[in-house]
Amino acid sequence: MRNVRFKAYICLFLASYCHYINYLSWSDPKSVRPEIGSLYRPVEGIKAPVRMVFEVTEIKSKEGQLLWAPEVIVFSAWTSLEAAEEDVLKAYRQRGTSEQYHAEFKSELDIERLPSGKFTVNSAFLKMGMLVYNMFKVIGQDMVFAKALGLKKATRRRMKTIMRSIIYMCGRITRHARCFILQLACPKPWYEFFAGVMKRLQAA
Repeated sequence: MRNVRFKAYICLFLASYCHYINYLSWSDPKSVRPEIGSLYRPVEGIKAPVRMVFEVTEIKSKEGQLLWAPEVIVFSAWTSLEAAEEDVLKAYRQRGTSEQYHAEFKSELDIERLPSGKFTVNSAFLKMGMLVYNMFKVIGQDMVFAKALGLKKATRRRMKTIMRSIIYMCGRITRHARCFILQLACPKPWYEFFAGVMKRLQAA
């Protein structure tokens, strides 16, 4: 009796598995299938319904192995934007990059608090901070494309990396033959990079 029951379970298992394989091959040959949409739902305390943009991703296989049951990942964002669903999801996914820029303003540049109670002084302070920030962005872009420096591959360089690599570089200013000479204690690739950045900033 036990053998008959065990064989029945095996047959049921194989039938279900074959049915699932046929469903995968018939429905969608791709292992990942995202579905994007939006809807309006009422929220307590708000008169008008609020728009919710969602993306549902169904994962059918991982590392070449079919999953017994698809893995479903849901990403949703409540928004007041009326843009397309793809644009809304892209903007919400990039919020981490925006927070990094805010953190750089607060920590590396140290312009979280204004120095004075006068608008003229604060305006000059923010303009100087904007100038320094743009100079750092120019240096960061050059560091991304400079392959001879030996840095890890990245799409952008944070200000902490720029300050540690360029601003805090050891050097000495000497005067010889009515000229000021800047001597740097760094390898040749970094010296060539520093000279190129200086020429670019002077031209700007």
